[in-house]
Amino acid sequence: MNRSAPGYCSHDRLRQLERRSPGGNAPTTSVLLPADIRARLESRAAAKGVKPAEIMRRALVKYLDRHSA
Repeated sequence: MNRSAPGYCSHDRLRQLERRSPGGNAPTTSVLLPADIRARLESRAAAKGVKPAEIMRRALVKYLDRHSA
């Protein structure tokens, strides 16, 4: 994958995320989602065999990495 492509997240960065223990000592952040987005998120998570929170964490890291100052 092209490293400059939107949504690119390096393999190493994804491995860092996977090593973290979800819910360990990490603080909780609440997000309000419209019903249609929540349904899509839950559907994708079920299809991938992961929790919705994992998809949200990965998406947020990709966004922050791409838009870093």
